[in-house]
Amino acid sequence: MTKTSTGNASRYTFLALLGIGLLLWLLAAGRPPRATLIWTESYGLGHIPLFGVIAVLMLVVSRNLFASRNWQPVNHYIFVITITAIISVVSEWLQQYVPDRDAQIGDALNNILGAVCFLALAAAWQRDLHITSTLVGRRIVVVSSVVVLLAALSPLAKLGWHYGMRAAAFPVIADFDSSWQQPFLSSPRADLSSVMSPPGWTEKAGQAVSVMRFHSAPWPGVIISEPYPDWRGFENLRFDVFSGLGRPVPVVLHVSDVLHNDERKDRFNRIFTVNPGLNEYTISIGDLRRAPAGREMQLSQVSRMVLFTRPPQESFEIYLSDMWLE
Repeated sequence: MTKTSTGNASRYTFLALLGIGLLLWLLAAGRPPRATLIWTESYGLGHIPLFGVIAVLMLVVSRNLFASRNWQPVNHYIFVITITAIISVVSEWLQQYVPDRDAQIGDALNNILGAVCFLALAAAWQRDLHITSTLVGRRIVVVSSVVVLLAALSPLAKLGWHYGMRAAAFPVIADFDSSWQQPFLSSPRADLSSVMSPPGWTEKAGQAVSVMRFHSAPWPGVIISEPYPDWRGFENLRFDVFSGLGRPVPVVLHVSDVLHNDERKDRFNRIFTVNPGLNEYTISIGDLRRAPAGREMQLSQVSRMVLFTRPPQESFEIYLSDMWLE
């Protein structure tokens, strides 16, 4: 090897190691800008291309660092996959000691998947490997790698569909029995399911509604994360509740924005009495805006709604339809 080629190899090795270091620093220091579903999913799936690039850079290092060993081409790939897998597992294990971070086996698997797929794409351009020595072999490797990558990234596309349907449904901000709503719903200590409207709810006769069963537990309810955020230009928030009970029950609604500091006084809180039969509720947007103590709610950045009840002595059910702005 000439001095010029040796110098180039050293420079490429240094640049590749620098790139690997920067990417690993990004992995360690990076945080989703906001704890939204789309950012959380993007951050998790971002491990795939991140470690894919790390693996390709590691391949450059291996080829230059071990050039004098006269390794078979496949040995470099085996070495890189092994090192990348070790880095992946160790980096995830270390995250359990980092505040606000958790070790995720799924992230480790995504790391390795990204490395394998990107290395396969790199191998498609190397004709001294047996599998890519022919045009057919190279095409099979490229197509297989792309298909696997697209399948791995498909949850992000699916989540994008849910966001798109959320936008299309606006000014409906909660549709409890629609499939697009499901990623944004959670129901701690309560059950939420879709049923046909109960007898007596004539306005919804023959239509699907949601039944919420509050368990006898501390503060059971449903959380609506990331409703469509911009409520400016509307006057009222409306929703209907139907009760087949023979007695009134209390239901509490919280609404908060992205500036919410988790204190009760820093959000909208209202207790509603659900009487037997149909109950129609209207909340002034002005009341929402003025609800946080010492400031106005950011109506362009509404982030969460919670519908719950005080700890009941026994479980009970109510029926819900949409929540909408007008």
